[in-house]
Amino acid sequence: MRHISVSLFLACVLAACGSADNATNNTNQTENSPADTNTAPETDTTNGSDDNATDVGDTNNGTTDNTETDSGDSNNGSTGTDNNQDNSNNNAGNCDRTGFPEGTQTSARASSGGWQFEAADANTTAFINVASFVNWDGPTTPGTYTLSGINYKDCGLCLLAGTGCQDGTCEKLYYAHEGTVDVTSAGLENGTVISGTLQNVVFEEVTIADDFTTTKVAGGKTWCFDTYAFNEVSVDPNAPQEVVAFDQTASSCVTGGNGTGLGHNIDNLQLQNWNGETISLHDHCGASSAVWYVHTAGWCTACDYWLPRVQQLHEQEATDGLEVYYVLGQDLQGEAPTAEYCTQYAEAKGVDPARLLMDNGAAGAWGVFQTSINMYDAGYIPWNAVLRGSNMEYLWADNVTDGTITGLEEAVEEALGKDVDFSVMLQE
Repeated sequence: MRHISVSLFLACVLAACGSADNATNNTNQTENSPADTNTAPETDTTNGSDDNATDVGDTNNGTTDNTETDSGDSNNGSTGTDNNQDNSNNNAGNCDRTGFPEGTQTSARASSGGWQFEAADANTTAFINVASFVNWDGPTTPGTYTLSGINYKDCGLCLLAGTGCQDGTCEKLYYAHEGTVDVTSAGLENGTVISGTLQNVVFEEVTIADDFTTTKVAGGKTWCFDTYAFNEVSVDPNAPQEVVAFDQTASSCVTGGNGTGLGHNIDNLQLQNWNGETISLHDHCGASSAVWYVHTAGWCTACDYWLPRVQQLHEQEATDGLEVYYVLGQDLQGEAPTAEYCTQYAEAKGVDPARLLMDNGAAGAWGVFQTSINMYDAGYIPWNAVLRGSNMEYLWADNVTDGTITGLEEAVEEALGKDVDFSVMLQE
């Protein structure tokens, strides 16, 4: 799939659809990981979808629940802290629902991958999300942009909404195919003001296929915004936390390891690949220069962007000792992947099946991995971590830094002991 969007309850990171240029330039490596979400399809799962939290990858198609009352539809404006104004949300034609009820919660996010604004009602049972994806030519500057009916699969400026949401799933999902968005302020930096106005925007109830194609629900509901203003200061949810690295790193691999955080020598982490072969980390001690782990899932659309580029860089640097492994924690439905599913996934993503590791057993998704390598509460995927091959020293991860190695390119070059051409990570 091409990308994903988010909602307040979902947990996917917008940077997820971000370009890889952060991989080389931004200390916030989120760009490197087109991030999808937490460890499961959140809002996406509803019928749908998720960004940064939601990863519409879910297979739960929105239902045409005719019992929905949409009690808050006629409430004008929001009482949230976002400084939204003039959100009168007048009746925009023959609509089943208009505007937001009282008590709207709002937030905005920005990173190298794009920006987004989202709002949800007080109980987070309904949301709208306005997202601009850089890799799909979404707007990053002020202007008036027309919603021309482009499918969610291909849109750069994407508007999603949901109702009847609970525990990361929604009874109904909506996609905006008509109206305009007047963007008055937007950008890709943390702290940027994200503001604009929806004008005569109409959301139609849709289902979202596995490839993120939206299909209008026959006899489905509509949700309209005559006028809806938004204004929020963005945050970058992927900014790495700073930690003090372990300073007694051994020069060779340590049996049993000496810790799980940055600077530690990681233990002999063992995971099975798609055909049941056990892949042991310490088998690479001294034989590889760098070991790069990439966490992925069947519902992760940002991974569809990221994995092929990782594969290309691996092919480019394999002779110099770069090892890459893809850790699959969930299938399309957020369940434990089967061997059959792993085979299908490897073929679909163009990944070497021998490098696709399964990790979803008694400890849950990515549970075995986390007993050996601290993920520092990463709330999104794809998630990347790099180890030094000579001693399995934990050098770097997307969401953490010790201030010494701050980016993916830096980490790979440090481990390989050479400059690396990262241009393949920037290709469309």
